[in-house]
Amino acid sequence: MVKSIFLLLCLLIPLLHAENNQTKVSLQLSWFNQFQFAGYYIAKEKGFYKDVGLDVAIKPFNFDVDIPSEIDKRNVDFAIGRETLILEKASGKNIIALFALFQSSPLVLLSTQESGINTISDFNNKKIMTTIDDASEVSLKAMITSNKININHLEILEHSHDINDLINKKTDIISAYISKTPFILQQKNIPYNVFSPKDYGFDMYSDILYTNKQLIEDDPQTAKKFKEASLKGWRYAYNNIEESVNIILRKYNTQNLSKEELIYEANELKNLSYLDKNELGIIKLNKLQRIHDLYNLMGLLPHKTDLNDFIFNETSFYTKLTLEEKEFIKKKPLITVGEQEEFKPIDFLNNIGLHDGIIHDYMKIISEKTGLRFISEIDEKDNLFNKLKNKKIDIIAISPNLYSKNILNSKSYFDFHQVAFKLKSADTNSINSIGVLNHITDINKINLIAKTYPNAKIIEFHSSADAVNSLLNKNINLLYISQEILLTYIQDNHITSIEYALNTIPKNITSISFALDKDSVILQSILSKAIKNISYSQHESIRNKWIPIVIDSSFDWTILWKVLAFILVVILMIIYKQISMNKLNQELQEANIKLKELSELDYLTKLYNRRYFETIVKDILSIDTKEENTTSLVMFDIDDFKKINDKYGHNVGDKVLIELAINLKKYSRKDDIIARVGGEEFLILLPNTSLSGAKVHCENIRQMIEQLKIKDGNNSISFTVSMGLTFFKEDDTLDSVLLRTDDSLYQVKRSGKNSLLVS
Repeated sequence: MVKSIFLLLCLLIPLLHAENNQTKVSLQLSWFNQFQFAGYYIAKEKGFYKDVGLDVAIKPFNFDVDIPSEIDKRNVDFAIGRETLILEKASGKNIIALFALFQSSPLVLLSTQESGINTISDFNNKKIMTTIDDASEVSLKAMITSNKININHLEILEHSHDINDLINKKTDIISAYISKTPFILQQKNIPYNVFSPKDYGFDMYSDILYTNKQLIEDDPQTAKKFKEASLKGWRYAYNNIEESVNIILRKYNTQNLSKEELIYEANELKNLSYLDKNELGIIKLNKLQRIHDLYNLMGLLPHKTDLNDFIFNETSFYTKLTLEEKEFIKKKPLITVGEQEEFKPIDFLNNIGLHDGIIHDYMKIISEKTGLRFISEIDEKDNLFNKLKNKKIDIIAISPNLYSKNILNSKSYFDFHQVAFKLKSADTNSINSIGVLNHITDINKINLIAKTYPNAKIIEFHSSADAVNSLLNKNINLLYISQEILLTYIQDNHITSIEYALNTIPKNITSISFALDKDSVILQSILSKAIKNISYSQHESIRNKWIPIVIDSSFDWTILWKVLAFILVVILMIIYKQISMNKLNQELQEANIKLKELSELDYLTKLYNRRYFETIVKDILSIDTKEENTTSLVMFDIDDFKKINDKYGHNVGDKVLIELAINLKKYSRKDDIIARVGGEEFLILLPNTSLSGAKVHCENIRQMIEQLKIKDGNNSISFTVSMGLTFFKEDDTLDSVLLRTDDSLYQVKRSGKNSLLVS
């Protein structure tokens, strides 16, 4: 008997000790119990918090509690807040955001259709019932003022939280959550209008989980554990909505909500959490910066704040910066960028009048990594360097590293391939004049031209149009130019009379970087670190986005005849010349193969790229239509690929993509067409395959991928994919089929991943 009691105590003591070792933390809710907080309930009820050593007390909402102040004073450990946390941060509260659950705020304005308020233009002199918190949100204010309504002309009523006040016309408009109030109006069969800020371009974060910065500095692991366990709870809640609703009904239903009401709320909030296929909880620095700037623009911000100091991310690039570099960003977040006159694809004005192109894609990535924001100033190249010297601008976007004595250069971010072009009808025996673009003219290029054609006149052009027109008008014999720039111009203007001028001027690669004043050492370091941190996949994505298919090379057959004639005359040189020609042909064939790969294949995986995939699919579909065969299409991507990159690095992420491509080729049938169309997104066309047969084949592929293990040192990496499958119907286009597969894929992602959905 004594022995049994002793054994029982031995079993109980470790359990009691484990309970005592759990860290006690508190979470303050921002409203009354409902599905809005389901992820936290689930994390507690399913033991996700307990599994990471946390004992979490969930504190109910109380109107009398100033929650940001409670966090600031460390009376509460964690809390949930809105976009207005930026105001709290700017006012000096020591808070930091862990994640943003809703990628767009659920807060909207509602009116009944009976009221006749159908547009925001109808708001003038109307009554709006709202809370102080709702009224403070810049998303609502921006939506109203952007439609030229003076907020001062609106009558603001204190919120009663009774929808009957809208129905009974005590108010004209009411602020509400899209996930709740519309359900009540639908149940009452009352038609209504929704005015959502995101529909007007003001998509703000909401339900931001935040804590005290000191807690993170003192115990970062607790913050990390709480963040990850909470997100795990949310994933479970969204993937098991009915079960989660039943838990709320059983333990957290203080508002006496119906099951149908909670399920409606769950589905609406899930859409907002995964808006635009975003990763759950993600906070993007550039989006947060837009919210910050909007508050500042509307005069609501007491002073600007360092947003890098507002986001907790233990793997953030920001942590790689020195204290001096962080201080620089904090004091000078706005960087003036000198850019030259418009030329595609490097820099140009898009259809809505905004600058776009390669430069701006890189600046966007750098901005997301560092928090720096870039303001463009357009001028000619020489003027820009004078402005840089006189400190009127901070950097120049394009520098081919020519001015090293007077300026600094960042790490290079893009390579241009300088190649000679000519008219198809032109003879290259007599070269008198050669054109170059002055945008990225460097000494190496000029020296190479002068060495090859010492007597030729070199003419600099300020625009692609002038350079190409000069070649078309035969004012120059050759145009030595970046093929990236020329091919874009040729494609846009449907020019067919220009070809590569082989065996003239050798190819030259010009690497471009940002130019800085010689005193801007800290900014140079920040930019170089950010560029170095850009992954191979991101570089390739930008190049594939902007650089068109390379035009076909034409072999100059006159060279062959001259060589043959020379061989006949000089018999003693026949072997030497024949070897030279064989070598030349081999190089040309290799060049053509590389050009073909550039135009058809994805550089990393050697699968078809999107552009070529679309071309070949259209050809197959034209045959398919004639022969009345069946064709299916599957779209899939790697689940949680970002986690692989974050945990193992982008080099391992690239290795995963390469190994996946190899196995897809092994597993594919002879007629299958496989393409990589995005970072981790793939398409497979299945010709002559019924939907039922395609489903079996795709399920086999999914299971094959699930069993793959990618080796990297001591690591063995497994992953899964989500798939959307459909078939081509009569009158279908590629675009319409892609939309269906994309929608199916999105539904799979929302419902748990690692599965196949047929539409």
